[in-house]
Amino acid sequence: MDYWWPSMPNAFLIQGAVLGAVMGRPAAFGQERQRRDFRGAVLRHNLKWPAFLLAFTLVANQVADYIFTERAPPPVSSHELVSAMDFAVNRARQVERELMVLLSPGHGGLTWAFLREYAFLKHGLDAALVQPDRALPLPDEGAVLVGDARNENRDFWFVGSESMPGRARMAQLSPAKHFSADVRALHPFRFSNGVVVHGFFRSAAASLPSAGELWSIIMIWQAVGEAPPDFKVFTHLTAADGHKYAQADRRGFAAAQWRAGGFYASQFDLDLADNLPETGALHLRFGMYAGESQVELLDAAGNGTGSTGTIQIRAGGLPMAVWRNGLELSGIEVSSPMQPGPPISVRANWHATQALVEKLQLRWRVFDDNDLQVYSTVTDVVPNVPQSGWPQGVFAAEKYDLRVPSDIAPGEHRFEVQLVNKKGDSFYEPFVTVVNVSSRERTFSVPPLEHAVRATFGGEIEILGYELAQKEANLELTLFWRALGYLPRDYKYFVHLWQGETVVAQVDSMPVAWQYPTSWWAPGEVVSEQVLFDVGDLGSENFGVTTGFYDPATGERLGVVLPDGAMADGGWVTLIETPDE
Repeated sequence: MDYWWPSMPNAFLIQGAVLGAVMGRPAAFGQERQRRDFRGAVLRHNLKWPAFLLAFTLVANQVADYIFTERAPPPVSSHELVSAMDFAVNRARQVERELMVLLSPGHGGLTWAFLREYAFLKHGLDAALVQPDRALPLPDEGAVLVGDARNENRDFWFVGSESMPGRARMAQLSPAKHFSADVRALHPFRFSNGVVVHGFFRSAAASLPSAGELWSIIMIWQAVGEAPPDFKVFTHLTAADGHKYAQADRRGFAAAQWRAGGFYASQFDLDLADNLPETGALHLRFGMYAGESQVELLDAAGNGTGSTGTIQIRAGGLPMAVWRNGLELSGIEVSSPMQPGPPISVRANWHATQALVEKLQLRWRVFDDNDLQVYSTVTDVVPNVPQSGWPQGVFAAEKYDLRVPSDIAPGEHRFEVQLVNKKGDSFYEPFVTVVNVSSRERTFSVPPLEHAVRATFGGEIEILGYELAQKEANLELTLFWRALGYLPRDYKYFVHLWQGETVVAQVDSMPVAWQYPTSWWAPGEVVSEQVLFDVGDLGSENFGVTTGFYDPATGERLGVVLPDGAMADGGWVTLIETPDE
């Protein structure tokens, strides 16, 4: 009826034309008959072919309408649906795999939810029920999938599926190891809710996002520990400047079906913006949230490092250096110009165009304008690379602080980074750039001192002396230090103000109000520091003063050697003895 009902008007028109042509006319005689015969002959001659063409067009139109017009398929019978589920149950038992029922969005999923109950009641098979916007479990041995053939958002999982009665389809899900992430970082991302993200699996191998298209990627994650409260997962496609070109959110996995150690797949269909650039770095930025709270991302020690993980998927441009083993230097930033004192700060972005198994290191070297080497060190390309090596396609960003001599001479310096093997032998050409070093004002002469001390801290810093003045409620103490060599660490100094056996005031700081760390000092440089104490509420003008240095990383104080060569107790030098009460 869906076809014939709209065809009825045309059929009546054709029928009328045929009847009009074959029906008899009232008899006519004489001239009247001659006029009719003449007029009929003219009409038949002029309209014969147009009438035939019209009839042919009407028939062709009806045939084309029947062939090409999409019409609702006939309804599916309950018998067909039950037969499809019976077939899926038998297949799951035959291959000894778990059966999963993938639901369609909306009310379309209700039928298959009931069929899952039917399979349990009739066959005793407890199939897993997967909601349309939740993660798909990835069993170690694989599974048998069944669901509605019209469920387009699960098409990837039904590639190569078998069609069954009732517009159903069935496919075998490969074992979990088949879905190894091909978009990943060097290390997995561990979140505080017990989810470890291993990376993403591309539904189309080696595909990259293109403007205006739909790009499907699948997050591969693992459940660790106890089931967390219900959560959602998000993925954004962003540029290097943080601009977002696509996003999608999915629900995680129901706590009742959580399996510690199990792997899961969350599919994200990213609708890419039309203005997505064709070049430049692109990143996948992802994370999780429960209600209004973001789930925290943890480092290897279990400390929070933010709430999002980031994986680079496209380079920012042409590589700056390419080595034959497949490692590329895709970007580098060097702190230049710089003053003597702080380390040279380097940010580098690396890309492995093929799998790298051998341990790789970098030799960094700096040469002055006379081509004399003034600095050299070796570091890992990236620390803590997995024993399995560096997988193909992985990007890695790393920051390096290169402690060049704190008294490096001003001028233009050649800066090299070279790939070396684990023995330190270089086997590729270095990448070369320039670092400009400006001058810094420094003092190396010892000023006249009101109170000389000449004690040393750890054999690295000498306290030359101090000046002391009290102005109303303020006690002003000026300390004078000298660097005895290059200082490898950033030490903190302390000054304690004593009354009797009690410390009544203290200062802990890095020199020059945190602006000039000790590792920046040049050998022989003299540095001064003013310390202020408000003593108005202490009720006395008699105080003892002690000072020293300690390593803030460990809390350990530097040992004190007094001018007479004796070791001071307590890890400090006494500037003013505590007066007797």
